[in-house]
Amino acid sequence: MERQGKREKAIQKAVRFLLTEKCTDGFPLSELIEKLEMVNVRGFAPEKLGYKTTEKFVRRQPEAVLRYRKQDQMILPPRKR
Repeated sequence: MERQGKREKAIQKAVRFLLTEKCTDGFPLSELIEKLEMVNVRGFAPEKLGYKTTEKFVRRQPEAVLRYRKQDQMILPPRKR
């Protein structure tokens, strides 16, 4: 459990960086793994973090990390504070 938590924190940090610096308009859920590889996060699998699918992983992230629009499966940047 502890290791899963550390992995999830690292992925959250990478996703937040992607959405604030590289892909400020967001990107489709299907491109998540490719986008993570752009910032040197390799071997991402939601099962390693305790989720069954990538969509379940994304849907359970806090809004401070990302926003998810279910209708068109878009991952969007967090709201500005």
